[in-house]
Amino acid sequence: RIQCPMHNGSAHFADYVLPALNETDVFPIVKRPVTRSDFANVANDCRSLFQAKDDLKNANFHEHLMALNPNEGLRLATAELIIQGFQNGGDILRMANNIVRLKQAENVVKYSAYYKQMEKYLSVYTLSLDNFIAEPAKSFNNFLDFLFEGMNVSQKRKEKVAFKYEEYFYKKSAESPHVTWGKSSNRLEQNNYLRNDPIYGPPLRKIEFLVDAALDETREKSTNIGANLTAR
Repeated sequence: RIQCPMHNGSAHFADYVLPALNETDVFPIVKRPVTRSDFANVANDCRSLFQAKDDLKNANFHEHLMALNPNEGLRLATAELIIQGFQNGGDILRMANNIVRLKQAENVVKYSAYYKQMEKYLSVYTLSLDNFIAEPAKSFNNFLDFLFEGMNVSQKRKEKVAFKYEEYFYKKSAESPHVTWGKSSNRLEQNNYLRNDPIYGPPLRKIEFLVDAALDETREKSTNIGANLTAR
């Protein structure tokens, strides 16, 4: 079992996400996005950073981020997002696991004689957070097109709901610091550092390919839906 000092539940988290990510072939463009070796390497890097220095032996996660140099802090924060940190984290692998599991479920329904007979199908919509932040109304309207495909819901009504949601999103963004908004000023430098890092680069690049493949499928579905709406 693999454990990180940040959170002893990391080993159980690995057992939860790695079976799908270590063996998947649902997206031909990328196989085995994250292996047990990838996970172990990140956990070991976490051990080398968290409470490893004498002056940080009793420090919490936030105190580490304030005290470590920028690259070490970035690695520790990324490790928490991959292997699951104290009380939270694991978002990156959880997202990748969800993409794979939902695609597997979609394929099960697609090739099932039972569901074909019942005229049932499963279709998954993957939304880019970057696109949503840039164009909330358009992104939400595309989702509503997907959600109500084949149903008698007017485009005007969907657009009204989408613009109303955009107003709500902007209002919440102005009021709360917990709403994701934009990028840090040095994000390109941080991205390049992680891409070239021998520990974090390989699994993050493969997960990026996985996410792009899921987004491409959603774009294709949206294009087909848009063509059907135009033809009506």
